[in-house]
Amino acid sequence: MVGPVTSDGKKPQRNVVKATESTSAAVTQAVSDRSGVEAVQRSQATIGADASELELTLPRERVTESEWLEQAPAPTAERKQLSFGPRAERGGTLARWIAIAALAALLLVIVGYVGVTAFYVVSKSWLVPTVVSATDEKVVALQNELAIQQAEQQRLAKTLADGDSLSDDVRAALRASLARQDKIVANLQGSAYLRALTDNTTVALVPQENLDHVKPGTALYACRLEMFWCHNVGRVSGVLPGEIQFRHPNRDTQVRGRMIEMQLDDLAAARADVLFADGKPLGL
Repeated sequence: MVGPVTSDGKKPQRNVVKATESTSAAVTQAVSDRSGVEAVQRSQATIGADASELELTLPRERVTESEWLEQAPAPTAERKQLSFGPRAERGGTLARWIAIAALAALLLVIVGYVGVTAFYVVSKSWLVPTVVSATDEKVVALQNELAIQQAEQQRLAKTLADGDSLSDDVRAALRASLARQDKIVANLQGSAYLRALTDNTTVALVPQENLDHVKPGTALYACRLEMFWCHNVGRVSGVLPGEIQFRHPNRDTQVRGRMIEMQLDDLAAARADVLFADGKPLGL
């Protein structure tokens, strides 16, 4: 293969050498430029990694509230005092006093209930005032029974009065039956409920075990607070015949006892839950 020739027939050797040198220089420059680019890229990657590590190790300027709470150290006593101040301290003190007052009130209620229950167990002076009315179921039952027995009494009396033709034995039996009937009617008429209704008196119910402290003339006392701050309100005027049953003032049980008549100076005492006989219950 023959290279290019000039017009005079000689080969251009110098130009070929120059062109070869120029190409080598260009290639060397390109390689050098590529190496520089890669070096720059590696430097940027190194700088980016260093920046990432620096970002992880150094605190960020802007954080959210939850992140701040998680990263914040536990508050010391000094910080708490500085953070909440005297107002928060006063609020905590007030809450503690309210809790103490509530516990004290609950304890007082429990002690009061136990004390009242124990008092009624050992006390022998309490009695329950009551009002007897014509609509009371016990009064109605007694009045019906009295009407039946009075009708029988009248029948026996009429038979005996019209029995002139009867034999002496029959007349004697009628007299005995009439005598028994008279006692039945008298007992019904003298029952505590009917007598209280008839006499229109103020009465009270006394348990059987307290009757020894209740006699005609015994002083009666009413209290403003259970068994405290008591004052004289009257006296006992009489004990009515016949046994009765009534509800205990402190327990849901039925007790047996008697009914008494009272003469009260303070009429409001007839509406009290409990009265006390023969002195103030605790001397107060």
